[in-house]
Amino acid sequence: MRMTKMRFVVLWSCLFGCVPAGQKDAQVNYAVGDWWSHSESNLLSAVKRGQQVALCVEAREAKDQTRVVNDIVRYTQVVSSALQEWLAAVQAQTAIEKSSAPCSSDLSSGRLRVVLHYNESTFQSQISQSSAPTLGVFLVGEGTLFLNMTGISNPSRDPTGGRKTTLHELGHAMGLHHSASPGAVMQPMLSRASEHLTADDIAGINFVWTRLAVQQPASPSSGRSSTQPVAAVRLTMRSDSWFKSSTEQSFKLAESEKCALKQGQQLVVRLLEDGRLQSAHFHVRLIEALPSCSWGQKGSEGFLYQPHVD
Repeated sequence: MRMTKMRFVVLWSCLFGCVPAGQKDAQVNYAVGDWWSHSESNLLSAVKRGQQVALCVEAREAKDQTRVVNDIVRYTQVVSSALQEWLAAVQAQTAIEKSSAPCSSDLSSGRLRVVLHYNESTFQSQISQSSAPTLGVFLVGEGTLFLNMTGISNPSRDPTGGRKTTLHELGHAMGLHHSASPGAVMQPMLSRASEHLTADDIAGINFVWTRLAVQQPASPSSGRSSTQPVAAVRLTMRSDSWFKSSTEQSFKLAESEKCALKQGQQLVVRLLEDGRLQSAHFHVRLIEALPSCSWGQKGSEGFLYQPHVD
């Protein structure tokens, strides 16, 4: 979620492709992200199967450990309260269990990981990847919610102490994209968002809830050595994205120096590091060269941007 309007808002708001759903009138303008039907990216899928939610909050890049202890207690309650508000909107009677770090995330099993990030510089460059100040990010592929503690603890940036930011990001974790409805929690500008769910937010979450199939998640793959690449896979881009040589370098590169990937384009790669996410990226090796891209030669290793929403 962002504080103010900026020139990159269209790219970042619609990174997965905005899929309008429901009525298209002045009151109902919610949009459903195209990750809503994937159990690994939508916490509601586990709730639909009757599983409890396991909430775990941990810190990253913190210097004041006393503050961390207090913040973990506080934001566990903030996230729990926001979760209960979303679940009440679909009348789900779901227990929320609180667990301790180290945290793991598996939305298909109801495990939600929340990271309190205390270094705004690395939060912006490695997690948000936006030049505009960002208060929170939900990484769709990783199923993790990141909170920018420098931002949400500043009353001039989030006067609710992070509650509005958290409520918004949890909407993404339940399959919702940004809304065009004024005042909706899921509209992208914090200053214009309500502190509690509006009729538009409730209509959106119920659209997702009523369409989720009650099915068991896929069994996890057998363990592999993290030094071995996963077999070659063909990926189809769900949105405009890019391949880049490294996270730090590509963040500083001009847009024209990245390998642009268009929605619907296919990319043949080997997933390295056992397919695990590196911040907001997959580490890959190209099996086929990318046309018209000096960075994208056959055999090149780099990072495939993992779409996320903020």
